[in-house]
Amino acid sequence: MSYKQFILFFFLFIVLVGCKPNSTEDPIPPDDEEEVIEPIKYKYNYQLHMSNYQDLIEISTTPLLYQDGDQYVEVEVKLKSEDDVADSIVVYFKIITSSKFFPNDPYKETVYEFTFSGNDSYTYSARFSAFLEFEELVITNVSGQLKSNQEYGPTDPYEESVRLKTVLENELETVLHEDLKKINIYQTIQMKSPYYTQTLTTATNIDLESFYYSTTVNQTAGTIITQQDEQYYVYQLITHDYQPYLQLVGILDDLSTIETDSSPTFDFKDTWFYSFNKDVYGIEAKLGDIIGMAIKDEDVIHEMFSTEDLNLKVKMEVTITNERVTLNITYRMSQTDVTIKTYYNPNRADRINMNSITKVPMNSPLFLTEYTNITRPLSKQLYISEVPNYYLVHLEAGAYAFQNPDDMTLEFFDTYLNPVTPVKDPRFNFQTKVKNVYFFEKGDYLVKVSYRAVKTFEYSLQLLALDETYESIIDIEHPIEIKASPIEVKIEGYYDYVLARFVSEDEGLLLLKSDVPFEGIVSTLDTDGRILTNRVLKVDQGFVIFLYPGENNILFEYKNKIEKVNFTPEAHGVRYQTGDTLPTEFQSEFVVSRPYEDVFLAFEIAEPSMVNFEHLIDPVLGKTGASNYQIWRENKNGILELAQSFSMTDSKEMYFPIGRYSIRVFGLSSIKLKGTITPATPITQATIELPILNQIALYDGNPSTYEKTYVQYPSETLQIDFSVTETTYLFVGTPYNLEYSLMDSSNRTINYTAQKNNQIYKLSPGAYRIILPENEDLWAKDIKLALLSITDPIVLADDNFNDSNQLLDLEFGIDYTFTKSYRSDHEILTFTLEEASRIKLITTMQIYYVILNDQNERVASGYQTKEYDFEAGTYIVLINYMSDTSVGKSFTFSIGYVEV
Repeated sequence: MSYKQFILFFFLFIVLVGCKPNSTEDPIPPDDEEEVIEPIKYKYNYQLHMSNYQDLIEISTTPLLYQDGDQYVEVEVKLKSEDDVADSIVVYFKIITSSKFFPNDPYKETVYEFTFSGNDSYTYSARFSAFLEFEELVITNVSGQLKSNQEYGPTDPYEESVRLKTVLENELETVLHEDLKKINIYQTIQMKSPYYTQTLTTATNIDLESFYYSTTVNQTAGTIITQQDEQYYVYQLITHDYQPYLQLVGILDDLSTIETDSSPTFDFKDTWFYSFNKDVYGIEAKLGDIIGMAIKDEDVIHEMFSTEDLNLKVKMEVTITNERVTLNITYRMSQTDVTIKTYYNPNRADRINMNSITKVPMNSPLFLTEYTNITRPLSKQLYISEVPNYYLVHLEAGAYAFQNPDDMTLEFFDTYLNPVTPVKDPRFNFQTKVKNVYFFEKGDYLVKVSYRAVKTFEYSLQLLALDETYESIIDIEHPIEIKASPIEVKIEGYYDYVLARFVSEDEGLLLLKSDVPFEGIVSTLDTDGRILTNRVLKVDQGFVIFLYPGENNILFEYKNKIEKVNFTPEAHGVRYQTGDTLPTEFQSEFVVSRPYEDVFLAFEIAEPSMVNFEHLIDPVLGKTGASNYQIWRENKNGILELAQSFSMTDSKEMYFPIGRYSIRVFGLSSIKLKGTITPATPITQATIELPILNQIALYDGNPSTYEKTYVQYPSETLQIDFSVTETTYLFVGTPYNLEYSLMDSSNRTINYTAQKNNQIYKLSPGAYRIILPENEDLWAKDIKLALLSITDPIVLADDNFNDSNQLLDLEFGIDYTFTKSYRSDHEILTFTLEEASRIKLITTMQIYYVILNDQNERVASGYQTKEYDFEAGTYIVLINYMSDTSVGKSFTFSIGYVEV
């Protein structure tokens, strides 16, 4: 790598870490461009620079001074002899300050310069804000001329500097001569600030004897060029997830476009200052001079760098031995110290072991020269975002399977880049689990792998040769015939299948007993090769296949492991036949049902009857639990309608009104089923005596101890009669919200309350009945109901009862206080409006109330204070307490008019 290349790389690194321009001033011209006019009367003319100014002039600074709210430092320059004359001497310095009030703020650097001439001393005042803390004053550069008759040293230090430059170049030429065939160049760049330290390493190796070229950055990126058969292969070194990869990016016939000179050249300038001390050459130059070596366009330089940056002094040290040249560059930019060390090692080239690095597939078919065996697993294949990969492969005739990752596309071409459309192997046209199984003719192919998403990732690839991998391939035209003898099923892998066939004449199901547990998948195929669902049950002995008449194709496939199993077939059971009726005795054979088939057993009910269904489940199913059934009822148009679904363990008795019915065995099953029909007259009315309970705490909210079960038959109402001889408090309790009517002997409804379960009613002497509406379901219902006479003093002392004869008539504007006396307590009130009005119901506690009109229709409901608009009429207010309201808690309720 040439020195120019190195400087360009160095410049780019500076730009990357954020050195942006903050000034568009012209750069300070190089020192050597200043024209020096030496008066005849002076014997010596000295050129000042950082290495000698302290020998020629004196620069001093004063302590911190204050004036007019500012602070300042004075910089004084004195000449050593009164005969000396300063000729445009320029002093550059910077003052480093920090914030007095914000100690975490970064340091601030302010740059100053002044110029003086003549033979008098010169003082310059550098002012800055009193809010800043002075840290340090640093002289950064001194230039100009000193005219004197005194001898302070060499009359022109640059003559010595130029001489040292020549000596340096000659020594470099001796070690890094033009006939050099090998070289290793190693470089480290370190940037250190108060906040971070960053290090970058580069390595370049060149071998012209057996050609090799490489340049890398941090050993994670770079370029490698090797020679093969008079051509040069250019590889790119990349890293993904800390894993290195090589990708071929070009093949060249020559290297005319790439500079690979093994003999470095150093374009040192005469205007730079050279020194030599203890076997180390020193070089001083401005950053702008070094940048100018790499970038010739001054406009670009001024756009990238400020004048301050371009005037930064760069120190270089060169150490030369017979085996190595070391170049060390240091400079400081803002608060960042930059150190660049470069080691030139002649007669040495360290080669990267390319065999140890995974190669990225080709990203162009034009680079393909080697075959890749993708019938074996390829791991750690790197896909670089939006750039397809290519493989050159040779395939023998046969079936191949490819499981592509999500969103990955596989395309095939012949060697002339003509697209090749894979043909799906007809031997696999049944399966749905694996879609990418193709048949290829023998030949060479280009395989293109692409991914539609924008990302870089690793993937694995294999085009599995099924004919080579498995001992046998499924043949859908020639399955294994299942007869009486056992069959062997051998599953060799994910894409291996075994197809068997059983011809059913009248059998309902086929039991395949396995000698060892089979963990694979068993399914059946229709005549078109489609996989059928819900046709196979796994049982303890093996698998049960529910059969169709004729050919039944049975597919065995891989799930978790390679398996070899022997199955012994055993066919039994019969199929349902269309038109079968419900038998009254168990059949001799188990009858097999399948899902989604209209299989019914018909029966007719000539008079209301109880039907007792009984069944036996086929032991081969390996279960004794319930099976699922459906009852269908024929409507007046002769069409069956679903009436009820139920499950049955051993038997189930059900009531049926007059009509035509069918029972359907629902789902996969093999059973014996019969039904016994017995005429029955439903009980629709019961007369009871009310049990007396004097402790409400025993049942309130939990009446199950006192419940009695009543049967309500289909299409029937249920009436429960009782009478009381004295004023009675009736408790009606159910475990659910039961719909019922409580009526007196005049057919007047008493229960206005919205909540029907666990309620108490105050009844006068007389006859009463509870009526349940018609049962619209096909089956009989078990109604659980507790009817009790309450004598508990708590109930008798209640402030307001659900008493239709004595409803509390609310007066407007009056506050009424009610108390929750027990858990099932509620209130029932009434009010009358003479004309349409807006009213306001006011409650001091959250409750649930319902308002009914005189037709017993709900017109409003709510939980809290609210306004309503009602027509004239009488209304009933039903109040229920919230479940979390404690017994004994009271609230105030009132009703009032609202002016509209």
